[in-house]
Amino acid sequence: MDAKRLDDYKQQLQLSMTWNRPDIAAEKIFTEEHQWGTENLDKFALSAISQEKIEFLRLFLKNGLIMREFLTVGRLRSLYRESLAASSQASLQVRKLLAARTRCRNPWEPTLADIRVLLRKLVGKFHAPSMDKDVGTGGDDEQFERPFNQLFFWAVLLCKQDTAKFLWERTDESVPLALAASKVYNEMARALSSHEDGRKRMLQAYKDEFEDLAVHVVEECQMVDPSKAELLIEKKVEAFGDFNCLELAASANCKKFVSCNSSQNSITSRWLNGLMHGTSNLRIFLCVVLPFLLPFEFLVRVEPSVRLDEGGRCAQLAHKVRIYYTAPVTKFFANAIWYVIFIFLYSWFILFEMKAASISWLEWVIIAWICVMVVEEIREMFSSKADTVQEKLRDWWGFSAWNRLDLFTMLLALIGIFLRIPEATDAITTGVRTCYILAGVLFYLRVFRLYYANSYLGPKLVMIQKMVKELLFYMSILIVALLTYGVAAQALLYPTRDFTTSIFVDIVYYPYWQIYGEIYLEVAEATPPEGCEDGSTVDSSGKLCPTHHSLVLLLLAVYLMVVNVLLINLLIAIFSNIFKEIQNNSVEIWKFNMYFLVHEYHTRPVLAVPFVIVEDVFRFIRFLACRLPCCRKGKEGGQLLASFRHELMVFESEMARRLMAMLKAKQSQTLEMRVKTVTNSQREEADLRNFTTHCLSLVNTRQELETKGRIEQRIQSIYSGLDELYKMCDRIDERFDDERHQGSGGGSGGGDREGSATSTKPRLPPAAAAAAAPEASQPPLQLPSGSNKRSPTVSVNEDVQLEKPKPSKDLGLPPIDPDARPQTPKLQTEPPTPPPAPTPIGAAPAPADEHQEVEAERKRQRRAEKERRRLERRMRRRSRSRHRPSDDEEERGAVGGGGFAYQTLNDFNDFGAAEAGTEEERLVDMERRLRNMEAATTDSLGSIEKLLRQIVKDRSSKPDYARLQ
Repeated sequence: MDAKRLDDYKQQLQLSMTWNRPDIAAEKIFTEEHQWGTENLDKFALSAISQEKIEFLRLFLKNGLIMREFLTVGRLRSLYRESLAASSQASLQVRKLLAARTRCRNPWEPTLADIRVLLRKLVGKFHAPSMDKDVGTGGDDEQFERPFNQLFFWAVLLCKQDTAKFLWERTDESVPLALAASKVYNEMARALSSHEDGRKRMLQAYKDEFEDLAVHVVEECQMVDPSKAELLIEKKVEAFGDFNCLELAASANCKKFVSCNSSQNSITSRWLNGLMHGTSNLRIFLCVVLPFLLPFEFLVRVEPSVRLDEGGRCAQLAHKVRIYYTAPVTKFFANAIWYVIFIFLYSWFILFEMKAASISWLEWVIIAWICVMVVEEIREMFSSKADTVQEKLRDWWGFSAWNRLDLFTMLLALIGIFLRIPEATDAITTGVRTCYILAGVLFYLRVFRLYYANSYLGPKLVMIQKMVKELLFYMSILIVALLTYGVAAQALLYPTRDFTTSIFVDIVYYPYWQIYGEIYLEVAEATPPEGCEDGSTVDSSGKLCPTHHSLVLLLLAVYLMVVNVLLINLLIAIFSNIFKEIQNNSVEIWKFNMYFLVHEYHTRPVLAVPFVIVEDVFRFIRFLACRLPCCRKGKEGGQLLASFRHELMVFESEMARRLMAMLKAKQSQTLEMRVKTVTNSQREEADLRNFTTHCLSLVNTRQELETKGRIEQRIQSIYSGLDELYKMCDRIDERFDDERHQGSGGGSGGGDREGSATSTKPRLPPAAAAAAAPEASQPPLQLPSGSNKRSPTVSVNEDVQLEKPKPSKDLGLPPIDPDARPQTPKLQTEPPTPPPAPTPIGAAPAPADEHQEVEAERKRQRRAEKERRRLERRMRRRSRSRHRPSDDEEERGAVGGGGFAYQTLNDFNDFGAAEAGTEEERLVDMERRLRNMEAATTDSLGSIEKLLRQIVKDRSSKPDYARLQ
């Protein structure tokens, strides 16, 4: 690759990093055609590390970046200084830690030596020889043997969790580094102030995350090879001062790691130290009390893996004895037995043998025993792996709370021993006795230390420890109420009292015992003692007489209510919460505390405390001998060979990568499951939407069919009514024709019969005739006239069209327009044009002369017109007096075909009953009835038109439910 193309690719890579698009860089830049080297990627790798662009860093490592060549002392120092110069909370906290725990003069620009000292303070021990070479600028090109480890601690200190996890995957000691990171986060969280609770929770979450990773790696190793998993936990890590994983986890307060199965297997193996797993504690205790039972195999057996196969029976027995007495469980029972003996002797001494005159032999035994215990505490203090005396003292002080209790116990005992002078004064003797008694109280409290070996009593001791802490805070609240009542009561009872030291006792004495039910009511009521009856201010013993005051009883009632009801119940609630919290995690707490017990007795000498002085002297002589040049020996490198350590390291790294691959697969599977779940939910939602749409369409179709059926039924009934109407019209025409034929006789009335028949058809009002005139060119509306014919079926989904009747029965209605607004047709109020008067029945034939015929016709017409008008006025008066039907009856008559037919038939019957009148009256009445039928038909057709227009309007405005869904 030439320089120009390389510069082009670098510019493209810079743009892709600016845009944070590693996919573009992987597809377009890092191809097989171009080979990249470390010298070409160092600038981009440094930027990716500082900016936490993990995908780019992974891409660089796959395409030519070698971390061992890239990371030098100068680059690591520049990374620290660039990160500490930022204004983040992590940078601020690291600068504070550098200023407080190291001798760094400029926390903004520290050296790697300052960082190493800080890590040593946080972790406990940390060795990095390459970091010590960072003096000035001379060692900038120095490379690191394990560069990923150095970058990992940089990411942990700066709280770059994602980068730390990415670098942790590529380290060769994943479990110790994860526990070291948990230790660093734990110390950083403890260094924060109380108001920074949000950042403290974040650091605690980071600690838990790395602890979970360590637990998962160990469990993965346990599944593959349990023996290697146990060796991995017990392996000493050189970078952390030969600490193993359990020691790192215990110092970081990683209870979950210590209580996991692999760690507990290692702790159990160390506790038994070669004895057969499952051996009961009772058998071990019997062999401690009765050592001659040890050779019997049915009591105590040794693991086959540590059994001595060569040698005779004596050699095997000696090997078994050595394993038995060096086991921590045997040391525990031996020390417990001898400590109980010491407690018994000490109790006998302070009860019966502590005389002021002389020192008895039992006191000399107790003094010697206490001195041996002090020597043992000093040995335990200096057996720490710390380098300096100050660090050893700090580790011993923080290892367990029992060490601090031992310190105060030994100090009290030594003070009593130094003040023990024969024939001393009574004050010194009393002081010595007090020191011995207080030391005896603390000696009794040390018995609780033995309870940690029990899975039931161990968590209870943790509960008591936490409850004591809460009790101290509770006493700070109680003392306020106690002093308030004590001062007020004493001021009211003794208003003339002078200052004496006894006032402090009286202020606290009575209120304190009143908490437990000793009310001292006579004191609150100021009952006068002996000698105060006669008004004296001093009793017979010289004490002041109390003065009665009613407010004292009121204050006592309030005090007892607050203390005995409120504060005591508050304390009970606090203790209940502690009990519930520890009870839920009792097994984990017991396992964690059991580790400290096993570690303590694992490092103890074989002999118990009274006889341990012999072994301590022997160890001291050996320590001095090892200091001589002639006696120094080279280090053997630990229990494991270098080759096996390397194999174990490879196994650990492989399990860590396997774990991360499984976690990523699980995460991707979880993501796929989420996508699948979302897809299935979307599919179910779509199916539900389609089903809802289908159901709505079915409902709409059913409603449309029901509406269609109702409309068709109504229209059919209307057609049936019209058929009945036209049938009656035909019968009326036929009857008129018969009457005319009978009245005129023969064929002389043929033409008049036709005209008369035509005149009896239903007439239209002038307005209806005028509206029908423009529609003369349209096809007439055909209605069925026969009763045996079925009415046409009208579909709701189609435009409703009614056929016009035949020309002989044309009603003159305008055509139906779907877009027109419905209007109720109105009847013509004007009387229609009267038809020509028919020839009276039975009249004489017309004369032959045309003029006479015309005159006769005119006279008849005038006479008929007068008669018609008279009848019309008569009928008009009759109709005004007749009751009009209601709107509902009109609507039923207009819409319901049955009602219309019934009304028409009634009119026809009335017409038959009116035949008895005169001929003129019958003609006028028939004409009136025809006009009524015409008006009823017009109203019916108008109602039909309005109904059809409403249907069309509803169809056009009905929403599309399928589209809306």
